[in-house]
Amino acid sequence: MQTVELYHIFGNDLEYFITSAPRDYVYLGNTYTTTTLERNSQSYQAELTVAKMQINLAYSSTYSVLFNTANSFKKIQITLTKLFISETVTPYILFNGYINSCSVADGLLQITALSMLDELNRQVPKLNYQPMCNHTLFDINCGLSAAVFAIDEPDALFVNTIIYGKSTKDSGYFTYGKIFNIATQEYRMIIAHEKTSEVFNGITYTAKYYLTYEMNGNSSGCTIYPGCNKTPDQVGVGCINCCQTFNNINNYLGFPYMPAGSNSNVTKTIEG
Repeated sequence: MQTVELYHIFGNDLEYFITSAPRDYVYLGNTYTTTTLERNSQSYQAELTVAKMQINLAYSSTYSVLFNTANSFKKIQITLTKLFISETVTPYILFNGYINSCSVADGLLQITALSMLDELNRQVPKLNYQPMCNHTLFDINCGLSAAVFAIDEPDALFVNTIIYGKSTKDSGYFTYGKIFNIATQEYRMIIAHEKTSEVFNGITYTAKYYLTYEMNGNSSGCTIYPGCNKTPDQVGVGCINCCQTFNNINNYLGFPYMPAGSNSNVTKTIEG
């Protein structure tokens, strides 16, 4: 039974419809242009699972753009369809993958394509299945802007590991946040935040920020950033979270309903 192989190459603003047949073929409304082309036998990772395919094209200006972009980070996909000349047999996809490498040698454009199933072997960022959110506040996955939530403290007072400011936010708002010293360009983590009312040298301060260790330099302007306890719901007085403080529950990546530890699996030994 005579067959025709149709190659659809697309991605990165490129699209080619080509075939190794002796003439052009129209399939699903697209014209596949006849091209000098050969491919090797397909290798397999497992039974009936195509893993790799190599194709050689006669290199020309038509495919120069493909060569220049195929090795970029954006993947160019390739689909190989086997078309039967007899209309009684349904065409089927023989290979579906992406171009892994592309090179030119001896007038040939040499393409190596990997099956889409190869993506299952790709390493992904580690994800902890835990009640707490896996994101870090203000990172690209959290989606919030630090500049929007930053608060200036131009008259901050440094007293050992405590910094006094004039923020009127409720206690806990800045816990797990950070403080930036504009003069020394240093950051410190805020391990606790307390709303207060204390007077130093006739100036009333309404916020206390507790640090892990002293901030270098003298009292100067600071920028304060809030923290997040990485939970979707309030836990204790003054705790801040995605849902209530930041209204960012859609970007929360934690598993708050995972079952907690249980003693039901503990085996006790009874003597006597």
